[in-house]
Amino acid sequence: MNPDAEPATTCQEILRGLCTSSSKHCGLLKYMAKHTLPRRKKEKLLIVENVPLSAWVTETILKHLYIRVETLHAGLTTEERDKLIERFNDADSDLQALILMYGVFSQGANLHHAFTVPLPCRL
Repeated sequence: MNPDAEPATTCQEILRGLCTSSSKHCGLLKYMAKHTLPRRKKEKLLIVENVPLSAWVTETILKHLYIRVETLHAGLTTEERDKLIERFNDADSDLQALILMYGVFSQGANLHHAFTVPLPCRL
């Protein structure tokens, strides 16, 4: 990191900075280009993540690409989780991607209605 460098001001500069040192996030961008960016009819992306910081970076990258994404995490109330799952399962919803924190559900979240393309993130 160069302390004399100008701060990133455009989405492209921010994305470059977020992905430069992470092959995981570069891979995510390639995957998104194939599955979500050319918005196929009713296709959504489900990302399973275990590390909160990685989930935040992933969500930040996708939002900078103007992809509508939310994270399903333990800090949400039961009602908020249910609404988010309902929104993701709705084929007409604008939500294109959902990041599911690994520890949130032990019995499943019934996300099979969303025509999803799963993307498990590994350390």
